[in-house]
Amino acid sequence: MTHYTRTKYQQARIRELAYKITQAGLKAYIAKKGTYGYYTDSDGATVICFQLDNLVGGFTFSGNYVTSKPRETGSGWQMHTDGQIPRPESLRNMLKATPPQWAVNGAEWRLTTQADHEARYQKSSEYALYEAPTVEGELRYLVKLPYNGTTETATAPDKDGTHWCLYTPWLNEEDRLAEESEKDREAMRWVTHEELGALLSEHYASQVTPARTITEAEYIEALEVLPPENWTRDGHIEHFRMCEYWSGPITDQYGRIGDEYRTKRIDVTRPETWLQVEDFA
Repeated sequence: MTHYTRTKYQQARIRELAYKITQAGLKAYIAKKGTYGYYTDSDGATVICFQLDNLVGGFTFSGNYVTSKPRETGSGWQMHTDGQIPRPESLRNMLKATPPQWAVNGAEWRLTTQADHEARYQKSSEYALYEAPTVEGELRYLVKLPYNGTTETATAPDKDGTHWCLYTPWLNEEDRLAEESEKDREAMRWVTHEELGALLSEHYASQVTPARTITEAEYIEALEVLPPENWTRDGHIEHFRMCEYWSGPITDQYGRIGDEYRTKRIDVTRPETWLQVEDFA
């Protein structure tokens, strides 16, 4: 993994954490570098710093204090976490934590406020309040070619034109592609709604199959295995569809004329793909 890729990965994970922090009703601030930050509540009474630690293999969090013996005590302590993003209640509880005695070593102390932290580090870190992107406009979809009827994710642009994933809003399109292997990335494309519609139509057309002859036992088994859909008689043909679809409008249709039985895979939105009298000839 190159330094560029690692940095991009760290920035995306930090945005993920910041997003989860805001969902907990707290405020997250990310340094200009994008690989670390801190969070606080609306009062700014204390701050918890965070970063992604490659040695730990996940997120680390540290509480912060001001003491009467800063040379001996330093300015904070690392909290015990499992490297994962804490639950909202845990994020809030960490703001209430007090330093262990071994950390302050008998010195007088108080928790670092947001004002304290910014006075000391704002100039070097250039923290900015994280705000989840507000997106609007035409969606784009990530698909893998040859197209199999599914999309990997969807994105929408913010006011600056950056496309963010709808379901993982801390990832932009570049970040999302970076999660895939190099081989998969080469086969992936971002497509518009109209382009996706064309791909879907082509895919569904490829799923339709010719009618084939089956036995009465196969017909009865299909009729009874699940509740039949649209079980009816049109002219000479008694037919039904499987209620469990393969993909989109694609499902299997079964029909009979007398003691002749047929099945085929159809597109329920295209009547020309359904069983016809000619299929029983």
